[in-house]
Amino acid sequence: MRATLESLIHRDHTTMRWSGGTTTELAIYPVSANYKQGNYLWRLSTATVEVETSLFSALPGITRTLMLLDGNMVLRHAGHHEARLRPFDQDQFDGGWTTHSQGRGRDFNLMCAAGVQGDLAAVPIDGRDARCEAWSGEPASWIAWYSVDGDVTICTPGEKATLRCGAILVAAGAWLSHEPELVMENPTDQKTVIIRCTIRLTGQSPP
Repeated sequence: MRATLESLIHRDHTTMRWSGGTTTELAIYPVSANYKQGNYLWRLSTATVEVETSLFSALPGITRTLMLLDGNMVLRHAGHHEARLRPFDQDQFDGGWTTHSQGRGRDFNLMCAAGVQGDLAAVPIDGRDARCEAWSGEPASWIAWYSVDGDVTICTPGEKATLRCGAILVAAGAWLSHEPELVMENPTDQKTVIIRCTIRLTGQSPP
């Protein structure tokens, strides 16, 4: 049986402490993977940085893309580059680098193992029933949408579902290939932002 929009939305997430604040795992693949064991192809999470300076966990073999959702932050990658981030700015870096952050805020994280690439984009949707195209048909193994600051309605021909603030929808490429139209509607009067994550298998990936 083909999955429905409603069944693809993840609402219940696990939040845990890290040295600089908290992190919430939104989605991981394979679904049986464990972040601490490092046996994932990709992982999506949000994190709060509650201290002024912090050291990121070392993740050798993982490519990280971090997008700041609110606050201000500077990422310093020892021997590499420095990134000054404001809301919806992003930085991609090797998880094996020694990375310090300065500043407090909340961020969205994509972690990809070898053979996987991913991109993040912040998609604003104006209020008063504004609509945006959620998927333009670009090749992808998975696409995920995360609601940053408000509820939105996801629409396909004949089906609608609500993506609530803080929830995520993850769709596989095979599911997307059957959708001639996938749009998002903002039913409120306030502008909201969706994070769209496009993930692609690029070569031989670990099991």
